Amino acid sequence: MLSLYVGISAQEITREAYNRFRITSSYSINSAGLEHLTLEKINGDLVLNSDNQKQIFIQETMAINAVTEENALSLYLDAKAVLESSGNEVHLTGQNLPHEILESNYRIILPPNFEIMADLTSGSISADGFSGALLIMTKLGDISLSKISSRTIASTLAGDLYCNNISGNTTFSTTAGNIKAEAIKGDLDVSSDSGKIDIKSVEGDVLITGGEGTITIDNVYGRTISVHTRDGDITVGNVNGETQLKTLKGDILVENLEGNLDLFSSNGDLSLRNINGDILGWTKNGGIIGQQLAGCFNFETVSGDILIQKSWDGSVSGHTIDATTNAGNIFLELPEEFPADFRVEVNNPEVAPDEAIISDFPLYIEATKISAVGTSEVPGKPLKVNLSSSFGKVIIRWSEQNFPSRFP
Repeated sequence: MLSLYVGISAQEITREAYNRFRITSSYSINSAGLEHLTLEKINGDLVLNSDNQKQIFIQETMAINAVTEENALSLYLDAKAVLESSGNEVHLTGQNLPHEILESNYRIILPPNFEIMADLTSGSISADGFSGALLIMTKLGDISLSKISSRTIASTLAGDLYCNNISGNTTFSTTAGNIKAEAIKGDLDVSSDSGKIDIKSVEGDVLITGGEGTITIDNVYGRTISVHTRDGDITVGNVNGETQLKTLKGDILVENLEGNLDLFSSNGDLSLRNINGDILGWTKNGGIIGQQLAGCFNFETVSGDILIQKSWDGSVSGHTIDATTNAGNIFLELPEEFPADFRVEVNNPEVAPDEAIISDFPLYIEATKISAVGTSEVPGKPLKVNLSSSFGKVIIRWSEQNFPSRFP
């Protein structure tokens, strides 16, 4: 590693209080032959900007607790970051700061094609306008990225992550912070143990891992969209792709989706609208409500009502319906001409057999004191409809009627 002696092109010393000075030093080096920038052990905020000039501009600012200007300058020279080079790389390494250094900040301007690795001990990072690969890390601070066209990895232990206008595969992670990503062209992999995740306008596959916090996805076009969280609601809208959503504790809301959908909640409601694809939905303790569902679907809840409105394009395949609740009611709305082959079963000793199944479609019903089974015979190639309710009722209506927001 070769130490670079760089003369300070400008230095400003300002007394901010009786025993507080602020020192700002600026210097430039020729970027010819250099392609990589590495920053390590930096304490303080870091701003990275791009410029097409063949120079690397570095500005370092420190607030120092000192009585005299000479003492402040001596402390600064001992604490200032060390600049070195090796091959096509330039390194800026921070020092262990004495307690007299109250604050330190850095601004660096360099060509946009540089690859950057920044590892901060503490402080926030912002980067704008780069086409080289980025690896950005800080232990304590936020990260903000904009106008990046490369592979990007960013992580913080305790801080928020913001990004917009990214072209390239992107990985974000934070232990205790929020994530907001918008206008991404490339695959996106984000995780937060404790914070909100907000994703908007992505062209690529999406993988989200949450802990505690809501997750919102809007306007995503990809092959696969996968969301897993322990404790939090999931809201998805305007998505095209195979989608899997799982929360151990929280509600799931999905609107305007093209593609197959697999969703699971141990404790929460499932709400769906305008889904064009096959659906597999399960919740342990919650209701299921779906409107304008165009494909096959299989719903099950251990405890809750199921309310479904089925769309049909007239085709004779891809419309199988299965719905089961172990403790709740089922309401199903179908087009009147839907060629359904029904099997409806209700086990409820508290409801009269002739009230357990109510259908606008003709059904043959066999009843006992504790259960009722309804079936139908439809010529041709009917579509299977299997409904099962325990301790509830089943109502099947034609689509002309108003769809209820809860079981009637």
